[in-house]
Amino acid sequence: MGLSQQLIRSALRPSVLAETAAWIAINKPPMWHSVAPGLRRRVQQEDPPRFGGSVEEWLRETRPELEGVRDAGLVQRLDFVTSGCMLAAKDTASRAALEEQIMSHEGIRKKYLVLVEGDVDTLGSRFELFFAGRYRGSSKVSVSSRISPRARPGSCTWSTIHQTVLETGGGQTVPVSALEVELIGPGSRHQIRAGFAHMRWPIVGDEEYGGSRWEGSRWEGPGIALHAHSLFIDGAPPVVAPIPARLHWALPHDYFDASEEEKR
Repeated sequence: MGLSQQLIRSALRPSVLAETAAWIAINKPPMWHSVAPGLRRRVQQEDPPRFGGSVEEWLRETRPELEGVRDAGLVQRLDFVTSGCMLAAKDTASRAALEEQIMSHEGIRKKYLVLVEGDVDTLGSRFELFFAGRYRGSSKVSVSSRISPRARPGSCTWSTIHQTVLETGGGQTVPVSALEVELIGPGSRHQIRAGFAHMRWPIVGDEEYGGSRWEGSRWEGPGIALHAHSLFIDGAPPVVAPIPARLHWALPHDYFDASEEEKR
C-alpha cells in the first residue's frame, strides 16, 4: 500500500480520551505527526481537509488556550506510523511536572500493543539496549548491546499475549506474536521498533526496520503494528486508546474483555 493510499485510509482525526485540570490524553491516529515539522506549509482555512496533519496543530486549533505552551503541551511523541495515547499538559507548570514523572518513571507508565514477526517466548522478558542516530539524513537509529559515547540507553519489558500465523499473499504462513510492551523511563527514539528488530523480531508492517507488509494478507495497515494502548497516571483511572482494527486479527478474544486494572 502506497503512502498516499495510507493517508487516505487514515482520514481520522485525533480525539480526547480523558482530561483533568492539569492534562489532556489524546488518541493519535496513524499517519499523523506528533509535533508540527518546522517547515510544514500552513494550510489556509479554505483549503480542503488534510489527511495526516500533526497533533500539535490539532491541539492549537481546538484548544486556543494552549497557544503559549511549548509543543501545545505535548510531553511525549509517537512516530508518524504509530497510533495511540499521547499526553498534553494544560500549562507550563503542569508540563514540567509531567515531564519529570516520565523521566523518572515515577507516577506515569506507558504500555504498547505490538505485533512482531516470529515466535516470541511466552515468558515475559526485558531488554536493555543503547540507541544512537545514524549518518546525517537517515531516519533510522542504530542499536547496540554495548554502551557508546553517542548512544542513549533504552529499556522495556514485555510479555507475549498470543501467538498466531499470518497467511501471506503468496500462500505461505509467517509466525506472528502479539506482545504487551512497557517502556521503562522516558524512552529513546524508535526504541520499540529498532529494539525488537535488533532481536530479529521486526514489527509487522515496519519496512524501515525489516518488517513486511504482505499485500493481500489480513495485515493491511495503515501505519505499523505498534499502538500506544494505555497510560497509567497516578491518581487517575487508566487511560486507554481503543485497539485499532488493524491489530484485532492477532489478539485473543478474551483480551478485549479484560479490564485495564486486570492488565496492570
